[in-house]
Amino acid sequence: MFEDYDDLNSDQLIAKQIEMRRKLTTALNAGMSGQILDQLQTMIDYIGIEIKSKSAIEAMKTGDDDDDSNGDGVSLGIG
Repeated sequence: MFEDYDDLNSDQLIAKQIEMRRKLTTALNAGMSGQILDQLQTMIDYIGIEIKSKSAIEAMKTGDDDDDSNGDGVSLGIG
């Protein structure tokens, strides 16, 4: 249904999202049907999810390993 964005990094995904937003604007200005506009918006949303996913994965890879948490991502500071 959608293109495969697995091989793209975050910067490339952002560029793809900008490109899709331009296409959506062009489609709006051309008076395209609502179904086409909805498909374009869905693709933009999908790319946004991919960007967030890749950012979260990158953050986990470069995350702080020197904290006092037990590895579950939750730490409590008492006192």
